[in-house]
Amino acid sequence: MVNSAEPLQRDGSTVNAAWTIISNLIAGIVLYGGIGWLLSLWLGHRAVFVAGGVLIGTALSLYLVHVRTSQEAGEPPGKR
Repeated sequence: MVNSAEPLQRDGSTVNAAWTIISNLIAGIVLYGGIGWLLSLWLGHRAVFVAGGVLIGTALSLYLVHVRTSQEAGEPPGKR
């Protein structure tokens, strides 16, 4: 029987991996959204460049997370 006063123990590597994934996604969105915002100031059409930057940043961040997690799992990046 588990004592309710004992805190749940979490695997540190799982928590670190989750924070790494979240920070990669946020960084990609902010970085490429910022690049899109700067392009919009330079070229005009604010909504198009900012939205495009956010979409590109999200896609590249998801790809980066996929590559890194597949490498940690021991799979080659091209195979599923």
